[in-house]
Amino acid sequence: DISLSGTAAAGITVSAVSPASVTITPGNTATVEYTFSGTPANEGTLIADWSKLSSSCQRTTNILKGDAIFTLPRTEDVVSVLSTVPPLDIQGVMDNAANQIIVNVPYTDGIGTYDAYTSAAVAVTGEGGDNNTITISYPAGTFAANGTIAVTVTVDGDGSFNVAKQTLGVTTTFATLEFQVNGTTKGNVLLDANGGVPDRAFGDGTHDFIYMPIGAEDGNTWLNNNLGAHYADINHPDFDPLQQATGSSDHLAYGSLYQWGRLSDGHELMTYTSGTVGTSVNTGITSTTSSTDTPGHALFITGTNWRSPSNNALWQGEGGANNPCPVGYRVPTEAELIALVAAAAINDLALTDAGERNRNGSLPSGQGTTGNYWSSTGGGTKEALRITNSVSTTVKWPGYGQSVRCIKD
Repeated sequence: DISLSGTAAAGITVSAVSPASVTITPGNTATVEYTFSGTPANEGTLIADWSKLSSSCQRTTNILKGDAIFTLPRTEDVVSVLSTVPPLDIQGVMDNAANQIIVNVPYTDGIGTYDAYTSAAVAVTGEGGDNNTITISYPAGTFAANGTIAVTVTVDGDGSFNVAKQTLGVTTTFATLEFQVNGTTKGNVLLDANGGVPDRAFGDGTHDFIYMPIGAEDGNTWLNNNLGAHYADINHPDFDPLQQATGSSDHLAYGSLYQWGRLSDGHELMTYTSGTVGTSVNTGITSTTSSTDTPGHALFITGTNWRSPSNNALWQGEGGANNPCPVGYRVPTEAELIALVAAAAINDLALTDAGERNRNGSLPSGQGTTGNYWSSTGGGTKEALRITNSVSTTVKWPGYGQSVRCIKD
């Protein structure tokens, strides 16, 4: 026989038992499973007491309103830059209108419901001594199995805060806000003042690109433009590091076309004059493969793979030997690209149709109609995200030239 007690027992009943009967001989044990059903009327303790003749056992569990496993801390970057080389003066602003910050906090294994939450106010000091307090909050809701909670950052006082400007490449945390669920602390939401993200090869005269971080609905931070985009090029007349593609055929956001696994050695650099016309900066090609990870030239190497033998670890992780992404960033996995598209429309990160360069070394094709984004995933062939009038995954030989969009490590 089993009985239920405790502050959370109301609303819970035993709906099944398996096996229906069991014989226990002296010195042996047996397992009997009881299935409960219903919804607890209260939070608290649920106690299950089982007894039969002289045998008995008791199990106790705490019943909460709801819970999940959260991925924390989450960091949201506010771009605020003051630089002399190149000359940049961008005042980052947080407010409760057009510049309000929403942080998507992802979770897994969700169950039950959660109450509305507002954090304690945190005092912040910004550019020119601007002082405010800020809070984070979210409304009550019901957990899905997996999902995100959208957390709103609110600026108190005058409702607007000028974030302290940082020099190029410098990031500073200016606020740490406690994130709770149903009264339990799960971690922190961090707000960073970000001075822009210089290209890994910045300063060599040909890779002088500056990118900006952007929080996506998948809960990750990505670069706002493809590697090599004209918007990111300090030497291009349309340089505007805050600007993203205005449409899928905005050639100023197309960027470079990398052979999988190669460094930013110049083979990837592109010049676009329209949404359908693009040429390689270094037009030379060679059929001679490289026996090392660094070919030592900017020629496009034709064939299925520019390296012989192949090396599948070149773009694996932030520490990959040839990681072309800025410090702290890396080439995303196939799963991360798929999750990004599932969580947010393609346009949220302004992914473009930059086309690709065939492994035979021909001029780029498909601009304005097809976008191909390398992932770090693959063996002999590499996985990529393909964008046409729909989104799918595809496999390509490392010898193809395709776009790269970086994710924060």
